[in-house]
This record gives sequence, structure tokens and C-alpha cells, in this order.
Amino acid sequence: MSSSPSARRLAALALAVSCSALESVPVLGALALTTVGALAVPAVAQAQNAVVVNGKAIPKAKLDEFLKALAAQGRATTPELREMVREELIARALFVEEAERKALSRNSDVKQQLDAAREDILIRAVIRNHLKTHPIKDAEIQAEYDTLKAAQSAEKEYKARHILVETEEAAKKIIAELKGGAKFEELAKQSKDPGSAANGAISTGTPQEPSSKSLVKPWQSSRRAS
Repeated sequence: MSSSPSARRLAALALAVSCSALESVPVLGALALTTVGALAVPAVAQAQNAVVVNGKAIPKAKLDEFLKALAAQGRATTPELREMVREELIARALFVEEAERKALSRNSDVKQQLDAAREDILIRAVIRNHLKTHPIKDAEIQAEYDTLKAAQSAEKEYKARHILVETEEAAKKIIAELKGGAKFEELAKQSKDPGSAANGAISTGTPQEPSSKSLVKPWQSSRRAS
């Protein structure tokens, strides 16, 4: 059955008091808000409805959908949880009713948020529909994986090392010493890059070894695979 006029007035008063805290209240389990709902509407005897708020029926299917979402998160469907969700639906209905009474849906910011939410819902619906009508087969996933794995294994990886110097003359001198048999690691100690100088010319700032595609062409042609 619907709530009485006195219950609705009491709910409206409680609603006005709790409106300021609306944004900080979680979607489910808001005790202050569910209390408002409990004051407004008692349990409904009609089997097809979970509750009737100020003459507007909330179908039992909506309550079941909330419970299903919570069950997917690992929540056990207990009588206490069912009652909490029922009261949450009451609270939501009261706030929506108040928003409609104040014509807040005409507010430009609210309209933008509603439009954005509608777009998100439609986009997700299209994706779900496509996956339902065009299911991806395990063989297709395996084939794509094999393709990517083959492409990566065919790509050479290099251990890039460098010696940073200030002048071209200094660079030519180091190259000549390398050709003369000097060890790269020893020559790297004179690098102006403190990271590479202390680590045998291997830069400590690189999180992973670069692939051939990540190196510019002059480096690709001059690097030697380790």
C-alpha cells in the first residue's frame, strides 16, 4: 500500500535535512537515506512490486537486479540485505521525486550529465550486442596470440650502451681506442653520463632493453647485438 499523508510529510522533512549530505552517501547501504525510505513507505504486500512510494510502484524485478549485482561482488543474499536494498530503492525514489518537483532535469549541467550517461549506456549496449551476435572463438584468440608472439620473437633486441662526451674530437678518440682493442667498459668511465659511467656504459635510466624498432636508424645500424 502507499504511504499516508503524515508519513509523506515526515519523509519530506527528513529528506530536506539529509539532502546536504547526498553526494557523500554510497549508492547502497546509506543508513540515513534508507531511514527516510522506511519512514515513507511500509512493506508492500503486492507480489509484483517491491514497494510503492507515494503512489509509484517499484517493481520487484528492480530489487532483484540490485541483489544480483551485489551477489556478483560476493555479497550473500540475506533477508537483511534484501531489506537494505528495498529501503535504498525507497530513498532513491524519494530523491528522484524531489528532483522532478524542482525541475532539476532542466538544469544545463544535469542535462549534460544525463546525456553523457545515456551515451555510455548505449555504447556498452552496442558492444554487448556485437559480442553476443559475433562471439570470439578460442581459436581466433589463439591465432592472434601466435601472430603477436611470432612478430615479437622475430624482432631483434639490443643492449644499448653509450659513452657521452662533449666534443666530436673526444668521440673520435674513443672510437679509435675501441678499434685498437680497448674495452668499452673501461672507456665508459670517462662518460659525462654518471649513470652509464658507473655501469659499464649501460644506462640505468632505461627500464627495459630497447627493441630494434625503438632505436633511430643511426643507432640501428651502429648497435651490435650483445
